[in-house]
Amino acid sequence: IRHDARMGKKNFEGLTPLGVAQMNGNEEIVDLIKDNYTTDDSLYRDWDEEFNSDGWVEVWSAERQKPEWERRLPDGQVETSTTPPPVDYQLVLKARQKCSQPVVRRIAPNSSVMMFERQRRIQQKRLDLVLKERQQLVQERCVIKLQALFRQRKARQASLHLRAQTIAANRIKRRLKSRRQQKRELACIKLQSFFRMNSARVYYKEFLHERLSSYRASRILACCVQRLWRGFKGRSNFRRHLEITTLPNPGDHEFWVQLQIEAGPAKKELVFFAFSFGLKV
Repeated sequence: IRHDARMGKKNFEGLTPLGVAQMNGNEEIVDLIKDNYTTDDSLYRDWDEEFNSDGWVEVWSAERQKPEWERRLPDGQVETSTTPPPVDYQLVLKARQKCSQPVVRRIAPNSSVMMFERQRRIQQKRLDLVLKERQQLVQERCVIKLQALFRQRKARQASLHLRAQTIAANRIKRRLKSRRQQKRELACIKLQSFFRMNSARVYYKEFLHERLSSYRASRILACCVQRLWRGFKGRSNFRRHLEITTLPNPGDHEFWVQLQIEAGPAKKELVFFAFSFGLKV
């Protein structure tokens, strides 16, 4: 600072003395450089100032709704163009090189600019402190609000979870109750079916026994009837055979006439037979 060194000069790492002091954490040197030097942004060159050597000015056309370029000729006439004017490439490179260099200038410690800069820094610090306090207050309020919302959400979730658990427990109870009822009904149905099956088996056995007894009785009865019928037929056939063998031959007419003569007249005659055969009583 005593020898008026260039504070805008950069080292191999691309840092100025102010940047090196800030990187190393030397606050005193940083304040000393800021108190003695300032960066003037007004010294930067604008692109338009570099390229307006020919007098071209960009204007907005309300009729066409697009930008145009105008310049005033020496005779007082205005020349208008819808295309931008040609620019020299060397001018572009020169303007870019000038605009990329930061301008750092020395200021007097007790000058009005320095006093204004100090007041501006004090006001900036106060404003930063107020903004920091305000931001801290807003953060605390936001934290309280977030905590309240989070607790409300947790309480709502706990209530919904408890309600879901209650609904699930009631559903499980109903299902267990219905399952037990189904098991009881199935057990009753099985017992009834087993009892009915056993009764049907007993009835079927009794039916088979009765049918067998009926079959046996019918067979015995059939055998008895057949035996009686055979005995009756045998006796009738035997009597017939006996009559055939013992009685005289029916074809012997003389024998039967002699037998009728020997029998004599009837002891009693019926009117009906007498009338039918033409006999008189």
